[in-house]
Amino acid sequence: MAGQQSETTPSPSISIRQHIRWLPDANAEEATSTVVLSTSGNYYVDIRILLPPDLIDASVLPNVPPVLDLSYLDWAFAGTSSSTVRTRRLSSNSTKSSSSSSLKPLTPTEEKGKKDTGNAHTRSASGGKLVVIRQCTWTHWVDSRGPVSKQTHSDSRAASGAQSPASPVTPSDWTDTGNIYPTDKENEFLEKGRMMNDKGVMQDMEELWRDFTPQRLPGEANAASIVLKAENKILGVRGMVIRVGGWCQGIIRSSNGEIGVERWRFGSSGFIDGMVKRYDDSATQQQAGKWQKIFKLGKMSLPCESACLKSDELGEGDSIMHGGLNWTVVESQRLV
Repeated sequence: MAGQQSETTPSPSISIRQHIRWLPDANAEEATSTVVLSTSGNYYVDIRILLPPDLIDASVLPNVPPVLDLSYLDWAFAGTSSSTVRTRRLSSNSTKSSSSSSLKPLTPTEEKGKKDTGNAHTRSASGGKLVVIRQCTWTHWVDSRGPVSKQTHSDSRAASGAQSPASPVTPSDWTDTGNIYPTDKENEFLEKGRMMNDKGVMQDMEELWRDFTPQRLPGEANAASIVLKAENKILGVRGMVIRVGGWCQGIIRSSNGEIGVERWRFGSSGFIDGMVKRYDDSATQQQAGKWQKIFKLGKMSLPCESACLKSDELGEGDSIMHGGLNWTVVESQRLV
């Protein structure tokens, strides 16, 4: 879900979902543009936008305006995350799609000698490959599917992988469980667990994610990472905006159900580049580009433009006014 970070030294990341597979269905699919921006301070913004059918299937992509109807919104949420890292032996007859019940504990010697990389295989051993697995918890501080008042989303990544019958849940009951495994490809991760489907029912699933390193932009010595938060308890409003490298996105929601969601990208040619899951963040593209709003949904306004254009001027603890709300910089970092 959120960026695939290590337990001890999390680094800002851009995570793009490649597909989701609802179990026991054998077919993997991706009908959304799902991007997660994560920071060193464990803040994240996860935005999932439904793709127009032509954008999924056709080679000639449509010219879609940046202001979208809310019917395009699949899910958007933001908050903080935490994780623990464990190393386990994957049994030799296991596959990438096998259940986590195939994992065996390390021997004391293996545990003592293991090198925790946070996101890679450690080494092969008799009885199976040793892999690093992340068990994560995300707190949904603001969520497009739930009320502002109850946003705790415990995503405890249990190693057991035990399944339970699907059951309907209310927004305050939202939890999903799973583990994040490395794959044979660099910067690619498989998340296996449980999540609420579009019918509001918890269901077993697998998600394939790919991580991208934030790039510095023209005129920057280092890539930037910045987080802005706003909360007005009287109005019942919460919002968060994150910029990581050449990507920026945010969500804001009020207790009366109004919402605002935006995504911006530097070096994008517009909606198409900012939506597809296969993209190029090369230096050539970054040098030739500029910040563009990829899409906006809802009436509520977000300070994404300030996060994109004024990150050099904003330090941790600074505040700006936008849309009648006070937005505070809770994290600001230049990446080495």
